[in-house]
Amino acid sequence: MARRVIGFILVFFTLQKLVKADAVYRVELQENRGVPNGIATLGADGKVPAAQLPASQGGSGEANTASNVGTAGIGVFKQKTDVNLEFKKINAGSSRITISDDTGNSEVDIDVPSNAFEAAGAVTSHAGASDPHTGYQRESEKGVANGYAGLGVGGLVPTGQLGTGTADSTTFLRGDGTWATPAGGGGTTVGYTLQASAQAISPADATTYYFGIWSGLAPQTTAGISRLYIPKTGAIKAAYGYINVAGTLGSTENTTFNIRLNNTTDTLISNTVVLNASSVVFSNTSLNIAVTAGNYVEIKMTGPTWVTNPTTVRPSVVLYIE
Repeated sequence: MARRVIGFILVFFTLQKLVKADAVYRVELQENRGVPNGIATLGADGKVPAAQLPASQGGSGEANTASNVGTAGIGVFKQKTDVNLEFKKINAGSSRITISDDTGNSEVDIDVPSNAFEAAGAVTSHAGASDPHTGYQRESEKGVANGYAGLGVGGLVPTGQLGTGTADSTTFLRGDGTWATPAGGGGTTVGYTLQASAQAISPADATTYYFGIWSGLAPQTTAGISRLYIPKTGAIKAAYGYINVAGTLGSTENTTFNIRLNNTTDTLISNTVVLNASSVVFSNTSLNIAVTAGNYVEIKMTGPTWVTNPTTVRPSVVLYIE
């Protein structure tokens, strides 16, 4: 009996400690911790373990989430599954880009190799190794075989790109692409000719006659009447004479022929012309008489004292000027 009384007293005092003023303390059995319909436990960090949290349905779960921002580009965030935020992987679409995980710096490194575009056929320089730009030609192909011609400082194609051989004032470019000397010799300027002539005359002894432009006029004893004018500045380089003796052939005395310039200066063609044949030819190819456009010349013929005078003499002289 005494034991029951003592036990009752202990229970009473225990209940007195649990009920203080207006506060009521409730207790749970230890066996209800962490079990269905029981109570949740706290981990060492003071938080409910994830295993005792409910699974999310239809996007529910923790309040925090993630999203892609901006209007351009490709976002790396995919979705949220329960409490897990899922992101897309970054992958290289071709060998031109490399992607590496730089764990030491907590970075994802994206790099473009220096030879990526050349290897793929795009050239950073038009003188690159493969040069796939078929619509263009390299600068290194300028002025070389199978390339293209360049222009000199004067805006013209250099003579070295026109043909082979030596290009200078004595050569010309042939159709076969070679520089060649003209068949008549190089280094000479193409000239022109003037002809002095006159009607027939039966010359008197020791008499000087002049003839030039007027082929219908007999040789005159006065200079300056039959002027043969120089049309272009140059030099008289040669004279070719032809005398036709249609009447009596003369004896063997010499007749002299000169070129008289502007009725002031005489230059000898020949002083050994003998009119003893029906056709007499003479020449001088060593002349170098400077003339200017507007000058005039005449042929001066000086006869000897003949034993037999020639008759019906038709003189003519062709002058070559260049």
